[in-house]
Amino acid sequence: MTSFEALRALFPLCSRRAYFFAGAQAPLATPVRHAMEAVMEVWEQDAWRIEEREWRHLDDAGETIANLFGCDASEVVIAENTSHAMSIATGLVVARWWQRGSPPANVVVHANAHPASSYTWLNLVRVGAPLEIRWAERVSDVRSGGFAGLVDDATLAVVLSHVDHALGARLAIPAVPETTAVLLDAAQSAGALDLTAEVRLCDFVGFPAYKWLFGPPGVAFLIARRSWLDEIGPLFAGWASAEDTMRMELRSLTVAAGARGFRLGMPNFVGVAGAAAGLRITANAGIQAIAGRIESLTERFYAGVDALGLASPTPRAFPQRAGIVVLDLPDPLELQRTLLDGDIDVGVELGRLRIDLHAFNTEAEVDLLLDRLDRLCNRR
Repeated sequence: MTSFEALRALFPLCSRRAYFFAGAQAPLATPVRHAMEAVMEVWEQDAWRIEEREWRHLDDAGETIANLFGCDASEVVIAENTSHAMSIATGLVVARWWQRGSPPANVVVHANAHPASSYTWLNLVRVGAPLEIRWAERVSDVRSGGFAGLVDDATLAVVLSHVDHALGARLAIPAVPETTAVLLDAAQSAGALDLTAEVRLCDFVGFPAYKWLFGPPGVAFLIARRSWLDEIGPLFAGWASAEDTMRMELRSLTVAAGARGFRLGMPNFVGVAGAAAGLRITANAGIQAIAGRIESLTERFYAGVDALGLASPTPRAFPQRAGIVVLDLPDPLELQRTLLDGDIDVGVELGRLRIDLHAFNTEAEVDLLLDRLDRLCNRR
């Protein structure tokens, strides 16, 4: 178990700035840099050995995710980003529907789902798929577990963002018919929360490496129930999808079992090495310890927000949120610019100031941010 002081020391940026935007991009950790540089060293010194040596990082990442979130490593599919991961999940659901004759069907999408989750379904309708998109408009539609009657026996999938990027609200996983797949975009919760329960309840959980999990851009993962991987398999295949990649048999294809069948060709080994290193940081710190630290910091921040009389639509109770807190403030872009000039990194999301508190943050940084907000918003 890593102490939070030791965790913080892994991020050089944290010695210079108060960084509150890990849900957009985590700061670069020294072990992540070193892992990526090690691959580049192999590339520089002995280029042909990259393919021979560096596939191991995909396996390492899969094993770490399996240990973090209670799945099997064979269920962890590599992707480029959350949109790619959720598109893979969508494709598997649609392929099963097509194989069963494409009967009349609908998909229920929560209205606050990130475009990474919703656009893949809207695009299917755009190109002519005969699907009805039903929108769950309220958080309560999800919390009740019934989607206000939107889910029925013709529902192919329910699509959710686990933590709303705009409000910071965490959604419960609804009870649905066995024939309905649950697709969860966990971009704002993977690394901030223990997802073991969600992985057990959902058919698909997609998330990137570069946010709460400390990795670089360009790498993401999809945890898919093995039954989907075995029954449908990859919709796209390349040489690395084959069970025996060295045979190069042109006229037949035996797809590798589980997630390995979804590897198309040479991946971004530099990025995957960095992602695996970021995952190890999370594993060493302990996902439950990280979640507890985030809960403590967000509660401290909320107490200060209330004391300052500032308004936030983010739910107060931690089971209903994670690391994101948003504030309704006049001219948030100007506030952001002023805070950035003062070495405090925050975000603006859909007209609100957004603060992402991670386990590497400190109580002193939270108090500093509250003091600056007091000065700026209350003009003291």
